[in-house]
Amino acid sequence: MKKLILLVISFITLNATDTINYYGDIVNIKVSQNSWNRIIFDSEVNAEPIYSKEKNVEIYKANNSVFIKFKPMIKLEVADKQERILDIDYSNSKKSELFISTKNGTYSFTIEPANVDAKTYLIQNVQNKNENLLKFEMNEPRKIFKDITRDIFLNEEVENYEKLKFSKEATILDNLTIYPTHIFKGKIYSAYLFNVTAREDIQNINEKLFLNLDLKNKRSIALKDKKLLKNQTTQLIIIVGN
Repeated sequence: MKKLILLVISFITLNATDTINYYGDIVNIKVSQNSWNRIIFDSEVNAEPIYSKEKNVEIYKANNSVFIKFKPMIKLEVADKQERILDIDYSNSKKSELFISTKNGTYSFTIEPANVDAKTYLIQNVQNKNENLLKFEMNEPRKIFKDITRDIFLNEEVENYEKLKFSKEATILDNLTIYPTHIFKGKIYSAYLFNVTAREDIQNINEKLFLNLDLKNKRSIALKDKKLLKNQTTQLIIIVGN
């Protein structure tokens, strides 16, 4: 079994990948009827998958993944003690219900065999994400703003926040040119990331200057570097209430 799973993993990683947002309802997935398909969860699969065995489908779990392949009917001809495959028929493969239990929740699917390429499906549990996000955003505001600012300056990511491109023209304030780059969207707060370039040498940038930017409900302003040489660039984060 270990060898089988390893072979499956090495094969599936070459396939196309789709992300599925899971909201708690049954999700229908069309999977390749003649190749191995993979579903990846955000935590370990902690029980054997439950499905209809009579639907001619094989399903295995490994770590945080489930592997699926429909079994064909193979027609053989035996002549002179030699077997020869005449036909591989997938017409008996049927739609099946599939229930997966992980450490972070239970998922319900219907898997439907189709004449499509094999894929790897990434399951994003929106329910869990929203719960974790709200739990984080219900902390004391100063701590939230500090954590968001740290994560963006270090990694340009905030856990459970959606990162989007921020398409807007640059703004000039005094001797600074401010270029919008990304928005990190949460439920209660969002963070705007800018690149700030000095038009001349500046010894000490006053963060209050950025109150003039056209953003509503500003809650926190953080500048990575307050001293800039001409044409030097730093990052600016402005957190707002949604």
